[in-house]
Amino acid sequence: TQAITTITLSQSLLVFNIRVNDADPGDYMVGGFVSATNQLTFNRNNAGGSPIVIIEWQVFSFSSGVNVQRGTVTNLAAAGANVTITAVNLSRSFATVNVRKDGAQYGSDDGVTADLTTTTNLFLDREAGGADPQFVYWQVIEWTGSSVQKITATLNNGVDSVSTTLGTSVNKSRTMIVGSHRQSGDLNDDDIASTELLNNTTVIFTRVGTANTLSFVYYVVEFSDNTDVVHGSIRMLSSENLVSTAICSVTAAQSGILPPSCYFRAGSNCRT
Repeated sequence: TQAITTITLSQSLLVFNIRVNDADPGDYMVGGFVSATNQLTFNRNNAGGSPIVIIEWQVFSFSSGVNVQRGTVTNLAAAGANVTITAVNLSRSFATVNVRKDGAQYGSDDGVTADLTTTTNLFLDREAGGADPQFVYWQVIEWTGSSVQKITATLNNGVDSVSTTLGTSVNKSRTMIVGSHRQSGDLNDDDIASTELLNNTTVIFTRVGTANTLSFVYYVVEFSDNTDVVHGSIRMLSSENLVSTAICSVTAAQSGILPPSCYFRAGSNCRT
């Protein structure tokens, strides 16, 4: 558990990512959620003897204009699960998801997508095979000062890149992309894709390896309030474990980092 300054649950959003030297989903697939107005909880399936996982988390708490719904689904079956939510405006809403899971290989039962299918329904889905994810934690965020486009894409087995053209052009400096993926079978690090808002009209998914099929559900969120977005990508050499990059000046207490992909096992890696 992690103590935090007291927040209003319906106006607060949790994001996090992890670092770990391990390939066992039971060790590194950490589930995280807001467990109280002053507390976060992170858990994983494996306990004693597991490697250290570094969790880097942020809580965004808003005074107005943002409404957050959250919940947990246990033992998500291959058929997926529909979650009833309070009605939202789909053109101003997006969803995040993270998963606690056991197992020995990152496979078809480890990737979960969060799809807002109607104003009152969130569909959580995974591919068939393997064991049910024990806990799936979701958040639905309705952001009044935004315009949201949902995109779905498929990176087929044997293919290393796919792009999607947005229905409406966006201002990249006012736009973020966030979402999730699921996969058809066992993957190594190089089979997982990086996600990039390439320009004002294009989202691209790219990977080095090409095993199995990845299915994406992503939200392109363009802000009409005073929110600015800085984009970037970093290449780390095999000899490096720390790289810094310069950004424009920001107000630290009002700024944060949202990775565009799932909170675990995302990014392009050559595995060498």
